[in-house]
Amino acid sequence: MGRFEPSAIQNLIRSQPAYAGCKGSVVRVRVTDFMTCHSAELRAGAHVNLILGSQGIDKSTIVCAICLGLAGKPKTLGNALKLQDYIRHGTKSATIEIELYNPDGLNFLIKRDIIVWELIKKDGTTNHGTKSRWYLQGERALPTKVEELTTSLNIQLDNLCQFLTQDRVQDFIGMNSFSLLQITQKAMGNDTLFQRHEKLIELTAKLREFEGNFHTVMNLLKSRQEITKRLENNVKNYKEREDLKAKIAELASKKSWIVYLKSRLVFLNLKTDLETIKQAKTAEEAKLAPIKQSLMAMDSSKGKFQADLERSKATNESFMSGVKRKVEEEFAIVEANVDEENAKLREHQNAEADRLKRMENFTVKINGYEKQLDEIRQKGDLDDTSLKVELRKRDEEIQEITNLAEKDESNRRYILSKICTAELELSQMNNLRVSRMKYLEKEVPDVYEAVQFFSKPENLRGITGRIHEPLILHIEVNDLEYGRIVEKHIGSTELYGFFVEHKDDLKIMLELNRKRKKPVTVTHFEGPKTVPFPRPPCRFSTNFRKKWGFKMSILDLIDGPDYHLAYLCQRFDMQNILIGDDEAVKKATDISEQTLLNIYYTSRTCVTIRQFNYSKSKAMQFSVIQAARVLTTKINATEKHNLHENVKQWRIEEKELDDLIIGRKQRKEELEEERQTIEDKVRDINARIQYRKNLLQRLDSARKQIDLLQRERKNLDDLKGDTDKAVLGHRAKMLNVADFLTREMVKAQGNATNPIVLRKQKHLLSGRMKHLQNQLDEMQRNVRQFEAKVSVLQQQVEQAVKEVETNKKNAIQISNLYEPPPEVAAGKLDDKVVEKELLEARTLWCDNSTILEEYQQKMREIADLSKKKDVGEKKLAEVKEEIEKEKQAWLNPLQQLIETVNRNFGRYFMSMGCVGKVQLQKADDENDFGKYGIKILVKFLTSEPLSELGGTKGGTLQKEGERVISKALYSLALQELTNVPFRVIEEINLGMDAENKARLFNLLCSIAKGPNRPQYFLLTPKMLPPEDCPDNVDFHHMD
Repeated sequence: MGRFEPSAIQNLIRSQPAYAGCKGSVVRVRVTDFMTCHSAELRAGAHVNLILGSQGIDKSTIVCAICLGLAGKPKTLGNALKLQDYIRHGTKSATIEIELYNPDGLNFLIKRDIIVWELIKKDGTTNHGTKSRWYLQGERALPTKVEELTTSLNIQLDNLCQFLTQDRVQDFIGMNSFSLLQITQKAMGNDTLFQRHEKLIELTAKLREFEGNFHTVMNLLKSRQEITKRLENNVKNYKEREDLKAKIAELASKKSWIVYLKSRLVFLNLKTDLETIKQAKTAEEAKLAPIKQSLMAMDSSKGKFQADLERSKATNESFMSGVKRKVEEEFAIVEANVDEENAKLREHQNAEADRLKRMENFTVKINGYEKQLDEIRQKGDLDDTSLKVELRKRDEEIQEITNLAEKDESNRRYILSKICTAELELSQMNNLRVSRMKYLEKEVPDVYEAVQFFSKPENLRGITGRIHEPLILHIEVNDLEYGRIVEKHIGSTELYGFFVEHKDDLKIMLELNRKRKKPVTVTHFEGPKTVPFPRPPCRFSTNFRKKWGFKMSILDLIDGPDYHLAYLCQRFDMQNILIGDDEAVKKATDISEQTLLNIYYTSRTCVTIRQFNYSKSKAMQFSVIQAARVLTTKINATEKHNLHENVKQWRIEEKELDDLIIGRKQRKEELEEERQTIEDKVRDINARIQYRKNLLQRLDSARKQIDLLQRERKNLDDLKGDTDKAVLGHRAKMLNVADFLTREMVKAQGNATNPIVLRKQKHLLSGRMKHLQNQLDEMQRNVRQFEAKVSVLQQQVEQAVKEVETNKKNAIQISNLYEPPPEVAAGKLDDKVVEKELLEARTLWCDNSTILEEYQQKMREIADLSKKKDVGEKKLAEVKEEIEKEKQAWLNPLQQLIETVNRNFGRYFMSMGCVGKVQLQKADDENDFGKYGIKILVKFLTSEPLSELGGTKGGTLQKEGERVISKALYSLALQELTNVPFRVIEEINLGMDAENKARLFNLLCSIAKGPNRPQYFLLTPKMLPPEDCPDNVDFHHMD
């Protein structure tokens, strides 16, 4: 058994090179019971660690251990999401121990124990879970301490530029342009660009929402304005109805005063009748006095007879007294009944007269109503159904035209936006001078200031000829790949120098520059002899160029003014300086020996051939051409032509839309006029229908009143006959009283004892007294009748007074006048005429106050919508301003970022013998930030054009391996943006052929070379490394 010497072991250890990684790189990873490993340890190299293993071998154990051991989240790995799933089956815990390099002291030692716990509840069920114990430098620590350490070492496990697992590799390869842009922004190591992009997308969505709301408000505002325009005529008609209402008020006022005057006239007539009856009563009472005197005289004579007959009458005095009372009582009853019957008859006569007057008034109204109904019937049909159908049809046509006009206007705005965008792009294409001036201002300020100085006329005093600005401001290279060749051949002195046509101006220019202390080159060149300048042909034939692999001359690459092109041809012989391809490089020796060329170019090389004078031998010098610094932009003539053609076509479409919109507007106005006409007809029919309905209601009411009054009719003749019969009946009772008196007198005579003469005288005297008494009674009856009439008239006068006062109050209230109008007071107005005019005015007027209310409501809505429009415009302006501000803050650094990625990506592709470019892909609408993305252009063969990754090349789809290696190189280009201590890349080379795998491996190894370069962990299936494997690679085989 062999024996080891301790000293030999120590010497072996000391002979090992010291670990030379960057701070935070992985020195060692050890796992216990982790995933499928019972116990394993990896000691990593400082540069590239190639972890090999066939399919089925769990190489991702190392990746998972690094992620979870440095406080990463399981979701970063894309595998299991529970920590328990990372513990080896059959065990209760797992351990991860990671040692990170620290050049300033002891290495950082991080340990994590993942432990499964169980909790048995009272009901017998069990809860499971996991917990972690963290150790830092061998001592228990909180996970936040570990996170603080990884943050301080700039370890970013959630950044694809540091930690690219297998699942994330597949996601990365399948990303679209937008996802690539997102991941590129996140690769910066901070979220500033990403957050700004997200904010711009959010602001754009908000802008779209505001624009949608604004367009809705504008459509509503336009709709309300059109409605108010249609309602203006109705409002005007409403005002006319208001005038009619004033006329009705005036007629009602006149009618109220006419009613008052008529009631006053009735009052005056009743008062006159009352005075007449009172006078007749007074005259009748005056006639009673002589009769009463005669009766008194007779009564005196009767007293004399009475004295004589007292004795004879003593026996029957009481008897006669009773008879007399009886007669008087009967007479009084008869007269009262007669007066009552006559009063009832007069009451019926007055009621009948009033009834006839009212019937006459209603008859006049009925005739007026029927006449107006006949006039309405003569005007035609009152059915508005067909008109309403036409009205709905016009509304539908107006709405359809409005929708089409809005759609056309939207299309027009969209075309205008495309025109503005294209014109802006054309302006940017034509603005080559501005970009070059910015370069001069930054890199060659003396030339920049000279351009500014000589552009002012006041600074050109004494200069007789024309001054031409430097070449840099006016020439362009139509193939940017060869811009470096043009710059090298012309040289910076010529590029930045001024030109004068007159030789005398040369001294003036130099003197001005000397005074300004600005060392600027000035060259005298008279210019081309002919204008336009004919480009001189190349002296080398097509066959010659084809034989030696030359594609073009430098002059073929240049565009610019005739003056500058003529100078370049005269000064540099540009038409005869050839540019070749790889074949020209291979034939360099033959070209040197068999041709007279002394200089030519390839895409990256300048070949100079010198012939020695004595030996006549030739020597070739190859020099690498530096990248172009100035001639990096060009105007794409094809694209410019296409843009011009697009703008031209869009202008035609805009004109067609304008004509279409104008036509729709005219048609809409015609339809609105037709609609207004139909609406006026419908309104007229509705007014006539309402008028007719009102007339019919009033006619029906008047006829019902006539029928009611007809039923109230009384037969005055029958009533008078009944009254006469009643009076005769009452008078007949007086005959019975006379018979009773005769019987009683006969009875009294038979009982009397006086002499016959005395009785006869007394009888005669009594007869005369009776006659006078009858006359007196008749007159008294007449007086009582007059008193009854006075009583009735007095009541009527009192009622008339009340009616007059009421009518006057009503007239004052209605007319707001305290005296009747002059024409009413003068009696010039016929109450029937006024009543008819009032009836017609009331029939014509209908209360359409809702029209004015609707108009006022629409005007309020217009005011509110106008306010919303102003607020919407303000919000839109604010959002647009914020978008523009955020856009500048986002786009400029993003373009710089993509330029950096493009340089890295292009360099990596060049190292693999291919061409690759990275560009920012903008949307058609520059403010549609959700459609921005990263465009990757690749070319794998010289015969192929540059084509977008994921697209086609020459009509065929790109190969999977080409897409994989393109995304792999892009990820490496991104990784150059972040400064991290180590990077993990898992199976990124799947799908590549052996040659591309070797190229990628060599490229990655070259990136990892040098001090303070990130450490790499590259996981891949079994892959034979190239024979000339770099010396910075450590191989780790997983078995």
